[in-house]
Amino acid sequence: MRGANHSLRIRARTPSTDAEGRVSYTNSDTTVQGHVSVRAATAVTPDSRGQFVQQLRGVALVPLGTTVTDNDQVVVTGIDTVVNGTYDIDTVQYTRAHLRLALRGDPT
Repeated sequence: MRGANHSLRIRARTPSTDAEGRVSYTNSDTTVQGHVSVRAATAVTPDSRGQFVQQLRGVALVPLGTTVTDNDQVVVTGIDTVVNGTYDIDTVQYTRAHLRLALRGDPT
């Protein structure tokens, strides 16, 4: 529903490197009430492997007291198949009313 608040998970990822140099992540999820909206992808761009993909861009609004960095992820579930997925946070913008998170990712 337009303008509705949903349960969003903020996923803090802690990297660790083993003896052979492989990086693995330990996830820690925090659930917050927030709003998410996603703009449909119109451009098809090459990803890091050279394959052409569509990447959704969106915005999440979360409460001011939320601990979040641009290394975290936002996990959206239970809203709609177009919106559900795991998104990387590009930027965190502080406003007087909320934190505005610019999102980028692939729907799952």
